[in-house]
Amino acid sequence: MRVYLAGPMTGLPEMNFPAFHAAAHKLRAAGHEVFNPAEFGADKSEADRRSILRDELTWICECAEAIALLPGWEMSSGATAELALANALDLKVMRLTPASRIIGPTMVHANIATDEPHDRRSYSARYRT
Repeated sequence: MRVYLAGPMTGLPEMNFPAFHAAAHKLRAAGHEVFNPAEFGADKSEADRRSILRDELTWICECAEAIALLPGWEMSSGATAELALANALDLKVMRLTPASRIIGPTMVHANIATDEPHDRRSYSARYRT
């Protein structure tokens, strides 16, 4: 399964890259293809945020079948946007913990914001401009 790895970076020691790399290793060992944003440049703090998000959100749209969330993702505006897109595309969602055991490509989908199924028709009717 093609999995996008999302989590907090900004303001964390080493931009949280060790956690990203460890999670990517576990996912790959379980047979997943992983997009690990920490592997695409150590100078992310210097890079243009729009360019980074464009590239990452494009990969989610065009390639991802699932998103894996690192601990602390809730405090990251980027990971929150990535999860919103994953939910909009009805991708599978996996919450990772430091002790997560990743077993094969099967994951359970959940609407993380509410943990309930969502109805796109009612949402779009309420928020149409």
